[in-house]
Formats: sequence, C-alpha cells, structure tokens
Amino acid sequence: MNPTIVIDTREQRPLEFSKCIHTITAALPVGDYSLRGLENQVVIERKSLGDLLGSITHGRDRFVRELRQFRSFRFAGLLVEADWDDIENRHYPQKVHPNAVYGSLVAFCVKYGVMPILGGDHVTSARICERLLMNYARLVERDYKLLTSRNEVVAG
Repeated sequence: MNPTIVIDTREQRPLEFSKCIHTITAALPVGDYSLRGLENQVVIERKSLGDLLGSITHGRDRFVRELRQFRSFRFAGLLVEADWDDIENRHYPQKVHPNAVYGSLVAFCVKYGVMPILGGDHVTSARICERLLMNYARLVERDYKLLTSRNEVVAG
C-alpha cells in the first residue's frame, strides 16, 4: 500500500513531507490533512500558535462548529506549531492566559475527540503529521488484512 496524503486546498502554508511521500492537493470537508480514500476517517487540523489563540478567543464559535464535525472521525488531531514552553511562558503577543489555552485544548479533546498535538516548529510538525498519517494507514492496512484473512477462513 502506498498511501497518499491529501493537503486541503485552503492550507496557506502547507507542511513539507519526506520526498518518498505522495501528496495531492484537494478540497477537504474539514481539516487540513488526511489520507486519500480515508478522508472520512482521519483528519488533522494544523494551526500556528497565533491561529490557535484566535480560534479559542474571537473565532471560537466558528472553530467549535468545525470541531463538532470531527466527532465522526476515527482519528482527529489538532496539530499546533508550538510547544508547551511557548504557551507556559507566553511567547505570543495576545493577552490569553496559558490556563485558557490548556483548558481549551483539554476541552477539545474531551468534548470533540480531537487530540491536541504540540509539534514545535513547522518542520517538526510536518514530521509528526507525516508519521501520524502513515501510522494510521498501516493500521487500516493491518485491519483490512486481518478481516480478509478471517473471511477466507470462514468461506473456505
């Protein structure tokens, strides 16, 4: 199996993946990254720290509407290009308390099943996104092989 990563057409600063990874650009219903053929199962929403802060303050209603759609996915991740130190030490100009950021990330996980992932910088976030999606693809392939081998035993 040779999985292809789908990059949403609205992604303004796409992550750059390994040269061996196939990518296509297409409109995704939600999120920024998925796998071709599995767009309704796996999704990753990428945000810079500034985007995240905007999404949990003045853009929260719109962002929550998007997150609600993630409930139907087998895996949904919120990949933030920052690390905990950036949040804890307020390495951002917005007047948002770190506790509000932590609380929002936890709420998104619990309420909408969206796993928060702090990826550090853009390059590291690309590696994390790639590994998450490739790992998911291997899981689907393994499940498929297991299912088909069971069906062969039953049919045989």
